[in-house]
Amino acid sequence: MDANLNHIYVGNGSDASPETQVLDGNSNYAVFDTVNGNTGQGGNVDLATDRFWGANVYSADALIYTGSASGDTSDGSVSVSGCPLWVLIDPIMRLAWVAAQCSAGNDVVTAVNADTFAPITGGAVGSGGVQGAPAVNTDTHYFYICPNGNSPKFINPSGYGLTPITTFGCVMFDGINPAPTSGDFASDRLYAQTAPPIPCRLWMAPTL
Repeated sequence: MDANLNHIYVGNGSDASPETQVLDGNSNYAVFDTVNGNTGQGGNVDLATDRFWGANVYSADALIYTGSASGDTSDGSVSVSGCPLWVLIDPIMRLAWVAAQCSAGNDVVTAVNADTFAPITGGAVGSGGVQGAPAVNTDTHYFYICPNGNSPKFINPSGYGLTPITTFGCVMFDGINPAPTSGDFASDRLYAQTAPPIPCRLWMAPTL
């Protein structure tokens, strides 16, 4: 959702031909625009720029569109590894995290500069398994992944190291509630499983 424009991005279409529809919250949620290019899941909005980032699953890239009151216009694409399924934005670090599958059991996450659209040098990280749904903490800036559905890990953008998590299970997709005040790490909350398929628990977020 783009709260600045009151636009809602909704995945639509079939698995073979996904797309994203833009609903206008100012006009009874009518279909306002359609973003094509196999972007039917895992997209995200950069609220700092009103750009929509879509995971172009069949073309190994992320698509970028700038939203406006008159419609979304293409800003191009970024080539990444594998079959992208999710893009999550950290608007403070100015990073777009692109999580993909199709990498032979070592699915890759690629960190992209959200302003220049250039992949970060050293920012392509193998997950060590089949990619699961990700989450990003926009306060600590950790990017959480869950390869194989049972191997929680996080990527620290300070060096892009991959760290296994042993104190709790997989963080739910978008399952993070950062503190209202940036830097108040003790008030960050993660919603994570103790172990599949046990229901989630609430955890304080680890800090940088």
